[in-house]
Amino acid sequence: MTFDRSSKPVLQKPKNLADQLVDFIMQEIEKGVLRPGDFLPPEIELTELFGVSRAVVREALAILKNQRVVESKQGGRTRITETVKAQPFDLLDDPATEDINVGHLYELRAALEGEASELAAIRATPEKIANLKYWLDALEEAVLKGESGTTENVEFHRAITEASGNPYIISFIGWLNGRIRDQIQAGRDKTQERGLPRSVQDEHWAIFEAIRDRNVAKARDSVLKHLQNAAKDRGVNIHTRHGCDSAS
Repeated sequence: MTFDRSSKPVLQKPKNLADQLVDFIMQEIEKGVLRPGDFLPPEIELTELFGVSRAVVREALAILKNQRVVESKQGGRTRITETVKAQPFDLLDDPATEDINVGHLYELRAALEGEASELAAIRATPEKIANLKYWLDALEEAVLKGESGTTENVEFHRAITEASGNPYIISFIGWLNGRIRDQIQAGRDKTQERGLPRSVQDEHWAIFEAIRDRNVAKARDSVLKHLQNAAKDRGVNIHTRHGCDSAS
């Protein structure tokens, strides 16, 4: 299989570039241009074709792998899975940048990440806890430098999910990760914060300490309080099930 190079696809901002690449590949599957068993071009060829970085290509492929749309075979080649179908679930366009949908995405995250944090407090291995600490330290460094910390923030939340040990939660939040990244960055843009606020980092520390100490209730409460506060910063009140007063 080869892409039609007569009309080079152009990826537009502000939508996440990896999401755009995912959308393009899904459209090619739906049109029958890409079929089960077809191999995708190598990463370097995709970067040249779409005019994006290798990191963008890898993020897009990771999303597609989480959705079981593609799989890696021997030699590192990536191909369309034999059982691939049209994407069964999607979110509304750009929920991270449309205020009408921001609260809905935060509520979805609260449901998933709240459960993931509880499971992480029960199941996290020493290696997973060390991974959480790694990204927490990276976030701390971003705070001290006055940087946005968006990448480190996303990876910290991903580490919570991975520590849950539940492959379905890991897979679904992995698919959702592009939206989460957009939402975190949009939050920084909305509040015009140059760097990550100290209060947000303190909330991350509370989450980490609860998981490390195997405090299941505190792990959930810390995550839900964190997401509720993040939603408030975007001017949205959400309902969450935790020990603190819920927003109305």
